[in-house]
Amino acid sequence: MEKITDDVLAQFKARNRIYHDSEDYSLKTMLNQSYDAISTTYGDFDIAKNTRGCELVFERTRYALNDSLEYFNDNFREDLMNLSFEIAGESDE
Repeated sequence: MEKITDDVLAQFKARNRIYHDSEDYSLKTMLNQSYDAISTTYGDFDIAKNTRGCELVFERTRYALNDSLEYFNDNFREDLMNLSFEIAGESDE
């Protein structure tokens, strides 16, 4: 199953004001890596339906683009914990 669809890529590009297609493959790879890093640690989620998870994937990818990935976990600790609680709550249902 493809996690990062063309629609998710388009949303990320619009949010970050990226108007060309020359980096699409690289961006999609980075988005997938961010999704994998977050879902491996905090639990699997549907990026198209979970807005908090999508936001965190976008932010982690933005940090990766700016060579600042080492700051992501500290800066988004509360949001990451909330995502894990949200995912745990969904699995209980």
